[in-house]
Amino acid sequence: MSSKIPELFQQDKPRDKILEEVCEYLKQAYSVKAYFCKIFGKRWAFYAGDRHIEIPRNRFELNKNYGLVVESIDHLEEKQWNEIVQKIKSNF
Repeated sequence: MSSKIPELFQQDKPRDKILEEVCEYLKQAYSVKAYFCKIFGKRWAFYAGDRHIEIPRNRFELNKNYGLVVESIDHLEEKQWNEIVQKIKSNF
C-alpha cells in the first residue's frame, strides 16, 4: 500500500503541497496523523501537514533539513512503519 508514496512525490507541484498530500495519504491509508518540519539545528518548525496533532509522540529525521512528526504509530507493525518511513526518506 505504501507504493503510492513515491507516486505522490513525482507530482509537478510545490513541495509543501506534495507533503500535504503525503500526510493526507498517511491519515487515510494508515490512520496516522503527521506533519513535516523544516529542521534548523535543534529546532523543528512546522512546514506542511496536519496542524491538529494533539500529542506528537514520534519524530523521524528524514535528512538534515526535514523531519516527520507523527501522533501515534502504536497500531502499526514496526516493519510496516519502517517501510513507510524509508519510502518517504528516499524522496528527500
